Amino acid sequence: MVFYRWLLGQESTLSLPDLAHVCPEVHRTLCRLQSVQRLKDQIDRDPDLTASQRKKWAEKLELDGCPIQDLGLDFTLPGHGGIELRKGGKDISLTVHNIDQYTKVSALSTHCLESYVLQHICMCCVQIIFR
Repeated sequence: MVFYRWLLGQESTLSLPDLAHVCPEVHRTLCRLQSVQRLKDQIDRDPDLTASQRKKWAEKLELDGCPIQDLGLDFTLPGHGGIELRKGGKDISLTVHNIDQYTKVSALSTHCLESYVLQHICMCCVQIIFR
């Protein structure tokens, strides 16, 4: 379905659930990072915490026992380090303080979907040629 919508020029209608069909690993990771982002948002909105307490608690957030800044992610397309999700993305490491920018579906999923749909097209062409 994703492939056909892309072929019909409807790529602007693609969203995070579509990413699950073309790149399940990236989709799962992005969903899990969004869960961490929601926890950070709760910390940021807690009126009983001071600014320093909010920062301290946010920096303790982890994904699978690993601090966010130690995940080794940057603002490039997963699996395609040469494609930056934002200007200078290869030089911007993911931290708990910029996770909201990283998890914005509009930036990440559009690039992922286009990249993986193009890969799918290439694989289909190769299969047809070598039959």
